[in-house]
Amino acid sequence: MTVTECIDEYVKTQNIIKPIFTCDVYKYVQSKIKDVKKSTVNMSLKRYEMKHPDFVRFQKGIYYWTDEIFGELADIDYEEVMFRKYVGTSDDICGYDTGASLINHLGLSTQVPRCTFIASNKTRYEHDVPNAFIHLVKPVIKITNDNYQYLQFLDLLSKENRWLIEAPYYLRIFKEFIRYYHLEFKKLVWYAQFYKQFEIYEGLALLINMKGS
Repeated sequence: MTVTECIDEYVKTQNIIKPIFTCDVYKYVQSKIKDVKKSTVNMSLKRYEMKHPDFVRFQKGIYYWTDEIFGELADIDYEEVMFRKYVGTSDDICGYDTGASLINHLGLSTQVPRCTFIASNKTRYEHDVPNAFIHLVKPVIKITNDNYQYLQFLDLLSKENRWLIEAPYYLRIFKEFIRYYHLEFKKLVWYAQFYKQFEIYEGLALLINMKGS
């Protein structure tokens, strides 16, 4: 296969308006052509764009397919672009869903938040992302692939979030979260120190006492 054929094969699997990142395209082409250079893929993408009017460059490193809807060309899914930017990828995680949006997603509350709350290394303070329904929260420590699920769970136990929980059976949902992600209690206790909140330890104590139930 040629580089252009690899690009065509990959991008045609992507849905309309969903962001297509050049780094992902390069990984795909590299899986087919081992010694391909990134500059070659980038140049081929530019040529591909010129030949396909519905394949649009959003900004450096990001393309998407568009289509005419009600007489206008559909724009890129901007919220997904921001989510990728602030959460990262499975290989390089820099953020995670948290707060009211996570609580709603887990069925701990019926209240639908106005935006998605994301803890991310890409922010130094809390703020809304312009033009996207995303509220960024500064994490207690740097988020990594190894700790993000521990921090995500401990966020649920924090005093900022506990009052949002409505479900009377919330401890069962907490236990299922721990079981599903294979979280270790000793690591949860260790990461809890960075929150400096009694509520965190109180919640962990309840769950530890339930371990055998």
